[in-house]
Amino acid sequence: VADRNSNFITVSMTCGDAEEAALIVNQLVDLFVRSQQTNVEADVAAKLRELTAQEADLRTKLQNINDTLRDIRRSTGITQLETGQGDDNFRHTITQKLASLEVDKAKLESDIEEIRASVANYEERKTDDEVVRRTTEQDAVVLALIEKITAYEAELARKMTNLGENHREVQQLREILRQTIAEKDARMAAKSQQIRDSDVQLARDQFAVLTSRLAKLEELRAQTENEQRELDNTRAQYDQYISDREEIKEKLFATREQISKYNLLKQDAETAKVKAVGLAP
Repeated sequence: VADRNSNFITVSMTCGDAEEAALIVNQLVDLFVRSQQTNVEADVAAKLRELTAQEADLRTKLQNINDTLRDIRRSTGITQLETGQGDDNFRHTITQKLASLEVDKAKLESDIEEIRASVANYEERKTDDEVVRRTTEQDAVVLALIEKITAYEAELARKMTNLGENHREVQQLREILRQTIAEKDARMAAKSQQIRDSDVQLARDQFAVLTSRLAKLEELRAQTENEQRELDNTRAQYDQYISDREEIKEKLFATREQISKYNLLKQDAETAKVKAVGLAP
């Protein structure tokens, strides 16, 4: 008979022989208590087997993840892969290289535009341009011809004073002066054209060099961008493995706590919490 207001069960039996009735009741109680204890022990043992297998599986997964992380570090040669690891100011050499290439590219493009403008300016420059003219006047041949012209002019003025304008020597010297001036003008024109063409060609050569350098830089930048993408992908993969490892560690800790709990239950002689408190008289 079970009392709803109590944790006890009263077992009784009506029989013609009181002693035989007591014996039967006591045996029934003993069998019931033993069966309850056996069932609980079997449940605890089964749970321990399950938890032990689970622990072994988690340990294997944890070891596999650690091996994978080690292999990633070894294959990439990168030690600081976790995005949140170390100094916040740390940047991988690939990232630094890409940033440096971006700066170089911007500067080189600016230089190219400047040279492009220079080429256009030199192409539009006339041979009588002030800069070209001043440069031409410093030519050694032109300077020598100017000195001759100055000397001829002085000599012509002296002879015109002494001999008159129509004298043969005056006419000859005037012709020499005219030829020298024409030679100087021709030299200046040729030199001016040479200087202009030289400036244009020099600017074009600089433009070609910078354009070629930009093409090589673009190629290197594209290669570095691929390396950066690979680094980013590797880091994302690495971070995912780190996250999975932490999750497994938490599960492993919880599983070990459960194992400890069930081991204590296994060692408890009264695990079933059902026992006889008294025998039938």
